[in-house]
Amino acid sequence: EKPEVIELLKVLTKLAKTCTEDPSAQNVGNMFYGIHGMSSEKPEVIELLKVLTKLATTCREHLSAQAVGNMIYGIQSMSSDNHVVKELLKVVTKLALTCKQPLSAQEVGNMFYGIQGMSSEKPEVIELLKVLTILAKTCTEPLSAQEVGNMIYGLKSLTCSSDVEPVSYTHLTLPTNRE
Repeated sequence: EKPEVIELLKVLTKLAKTCTEDPSAQNVGNMFYGIHGMSSEKPEVIELLKVLTKLATTCREHLSAQAVGNMIYGIQSMSSDNHVVKELLKVVTKLALTCKQPLSAQEVGNMFYGIQGMSSEKPEVIELLKVLTILAKTCTEPLSAQEVGNMIYGLKSLTCSSDVEPVSYTHLTLPTNRE
């Protein structure tokens, strides 16, 4: 923990509370994109999330495809077990539904990369997944290997069934180079 970062978060939270304007769609995307390395385990991050979530609810614009991708990419370090994050997920889901543009391959990759660590056992995550599925279907361009990797990596903590037993692959030896 860096005390300088903690203090900065406190100051930024206080400043964000002074905002009286409704944020634009781009502002919302940028707000959440900016927190992508932070953890919802920290009280200072939670306080900032509360303020950002409240601000995001006042956005009156339809989110662009880029804003959706950025917004969801930004929540990648958040735990869906936290009640503040659950409220954020509700707002993110509602805002994502306003997107009227088709998503690019990069936006699809970013969007799914952002849900890593989320639990598919949480109703808020399930609702977001439904919206992300609708949005992903709008992408008509081919994905690069990077975008496919980001997209699939984001699914790492989701399960298809609550009855699934985790499987260990630690006993496998994988090739280290291509021949």
